Amino acid sequence: MAKTEFNEALEVEALAEEIIESHPDRGFLQHANICYRFQSTWITSNGKTKAGKLQRPSGLYKHLTDFDYVMVVVHDAWTRMDLPERKALVHHELCHATGLEKDDLWTW
Repeated sequence: MAKTEFNEALEVEALAEEIIESHPDRGFLQHANICYRFQSTWITSNGKTKAGKLQRPSGLYKHLTDFDYVMVVVHDAWTRMDLPERKALVHHELCHATGLEKDDLWTW
């Protein structure tokens, strides 16, 4: 089994920022601290293969990283996608994020 490696995903981050700025339903994410990473191996969940996922760190991982969310995209899948497919994937993953504002503070 191949070792899973994670690398910075600046292309994913740029698309996500564009989506967050241009979609009113995702605008609240401008307040979130999101980490974007490429993953070297395929993601599987419940027996299904996925091209990406969005996770919310909690407990120790939240304490260590201070990220509100981590978006992971399979690099092999990303390189096979055209721009509309990439946008759809990033938008889909961002749709998993939720936030609540109270007294000008956001909780995730």
